[in-house]
Amino acid sequence: MKNKSLEQRAHDQQQALLLLSKKQWLAGQEDLVHSLTLATETVSNTLSVERCSVWIYKNNKSEIESIDLYESCKNQHSSGLILCSSHYPNYFKALLEERVISADDANTDKNTFEFSNNYLKPLGINSMLDAPIRLSGNTIGVFCCEHIGKKRHWEIDEMNFVASVADFCSISFELSEHKKTSDELRSHKDKLESIVEDRTRELTDKNLELEAFSYSISHDLRAPLRHISGYLNVIKEDFSETIDKRGCECIGKAMKSLEKMNCMIDSMLQLSRISTQETNKEKLNLSDMMLEISEQLKDKDQVVKIKINNTPDTLGDIGLLRIALTNLFENSLKYSQKTEDPFIEFGSTKENEKIVYFVRDNGSGFDMQYANKLFAPFQRLHSEAEFEGTGIGLSTVQRVINKHNGNIRAIGEVGKGCTFFFDLGNEN
Repeated sequence: MKNKSLEQRAHDQQQALLLLSKKQWLAGQEDLVHSLTLATETVSNTLSVERCSVWIYKNNKSEIESIDLYESCKNQHSSGLILCSSHYPNYFKALLEERVISADDANTDKNTFEFSNNYLKPLGINSMLDAPIRLSGNTIGVFCCEHIGKKRHWEIDEMNFVASVADFCSISFELSEHKKTSDELRSHKDKLESIVEDRTRELTDKNLELEAFSYSISHDLRAPLRHISGYLNVIKEDFSETIDKRGCECIGKAMKSLEKMNCMIDSMLQLSRISTQETNKEKLNLSDMMLEISEQLKDKDQVVKIKINNTPDTLGDIGLLRIALTNLFENSLKYSQKTEDPFIEFGSTKENEKIVYFVRDNGSGFDMQYANKLFAPFQRLHSEAEFEGTGIGLSTVQRVINKHNGNIRAIGEVGKGCTFFFDLGNEN
């Protein structure tokens, strides 16, 4: 190196830095070890230094460990050597404070003399040129050049060159961390996709089971019910003269129970179909829909006041929402039938910038301590003698609202009616 001019040294150093860039070892295309071995070999060849190495802090900076040490005479790389700060306090302090540690006589320099007996003399090292590796302002390690032979005077351009390579190393570590994070995220993504695929297969299997169950209910369960209904009709028609009044009443009750059973089967099938049905959203108005439903369902003999307020247009599945509003309106009609001056109201309000719809009545109401049972299938808060029903209507409503990514809740008081509130997800 002494025989080279400053111009030649600058050229060699520039070519070395270009080489590192051309190899794209900073671009994350190779792993960290490859990047560091390329750096140590390049610096060793450029500066004619026997030993070049990269060291990284360990255990809260109480130690540094060699993760790559290149020895040019052997043309080999090694790692694993550890130095403790308690043995070399001056050197460790300098790493945190100096941009470059330049020791022409490493055995006597204030920053490196501590290495003399245990490290420098046994290896024949007389001069050291070290540059701390910093990442985001924090020192994470050091790039080290160790010259064997006569003492060597380190030139300014050589110090700047080694400092530049140390900066390259810091970028390499940063890219390695990014790559590690990216790999972890990709691994998590792959795992999540695998989980989703598994859940999708499970859901598909469950849907097939549900379809088979629905088919079984629709055909296998209805068949014996039809037979029972047929036999009861035969008994009623052919043996009416021999059956007393009590027997006729029993046949009538049995026929009524069959009708209820068929209604329950229809409700269960509807509930299961809603669970698997796709949601096709389009523009609609729930007030217009509720008006149509009320006109269809209201009995001419019923004296009930109905108020339907205007609500904004929204997006939703027309078929599913018609089922939900029909069940809610029927629910209010049923539980208001014993109320003097029954009243049903439909409208909307805003809560936290979200449109919330409501169906309100002044019917029998319910005790709020049992509110959690309202939407559970077959859970009823009134006896069959008070109000007929299958116990599936509100469960169906909840399924429809859930399929629109919305929520439904109810507020009521015994004897003072109740109000159902629901939204259709993130609508505003």
